[in-house]
Amino acid sequence: MKNLFPLILCFLVATFAIAQSKKNDTQDTTEVFRVSKVGARGAAESRELLMDLYAEVGKEYNANIEKESTAQKVAYQGKQVRILKVLKETENGAPMYLAAYNGEPSVVAIAGDKKFKGGDLTPALKIRANGQHETKVTREIVERAKNNSPEPTLEKSSGGGVSFFGIPIDTGGGGSISSNEVEETVTRRRVTEVKTMPKYVATISDEVLNDGPAKFSKDIFVDSLKNGNVYSVKRKEDRRCQNCRGFQRVTTTLPVGLRDPDGKMPCPECKGIGNKPWNVTYQVAW
Repeated sequence: MKNLFPLILCFLVATFAIAQSKKNDTQDTTEVFRVSKVGARGAAESRELLMDLYAEVGKEYNANIEKESTAQKVAYQGKQVRILKVLKETENGAPMYLAAYNGEPSVVAIAGDKKFKGGDLTPALKIRANGQHETKVTREIVERAKNNSPEPTLEKSSGGGVSFFGIPIDTGGGGSISSNEVEETVTRRRVTEVKTMPKYVATISDEVLNDGPAKFSKDIFVDSLKNGNVYSVKRKEDRRCQNCRGFQRVTTTLPVGLRDPDGKMPCPECKGIGNKPWNVTYQVAW
């Protein structure tokens, strides 16, 4: 039995090493899927992936309203908007905000005691149009370097958050530029310009939805995205290796004896499999 102990120990160590290797082979990424780009020429946002994400968002949405109904949480009639920036001006004493509303950047004056900050998603509001407003806007211009990828890729995000209409959310420091993963070479610059935008006045809704929120639908999905909502969907995916493009082998300069006769070797990135496992978080936005 004593003689078997070293063999058992080696087996356990090897098993752990293999498991750890497989675990480390799985890569994480966060990508922004912009629904407004679906169908656009050269866009990476496909209709097939949109349908999958729509189904996942719908399941979670309906589950959440079911929980809220069970908890007897009160729901109100109205529209939510995403606050992008707090403006210095006021409208009849009401704070004014640059916000994502109705699929475009808009200026919204929200009456009441509650104050909002950049990034907030407001409660349900009663909103009405109130002309136009001229305001200074800082947009982020993203120029992607041409790479060897044979197909377009989604915008990568690693903590900077989602911008809306090219406008980064301003939390008080002028708006944070979203960061991108190492493999995507981008140049980011800011352009400040004066724009005339639609203006709205709003109050926080007190109109109760007696039957609760409606079940998930295409209209609810699109409407909420246009008003700045962002849905997060996590998926496990096997993706083609970008090092060997799925061909499993790569050209190498290793000396004869360490490579195959044709000058190639198994791809070190995917270990000759052709694809790699990924944990993908999709941020579904307009």
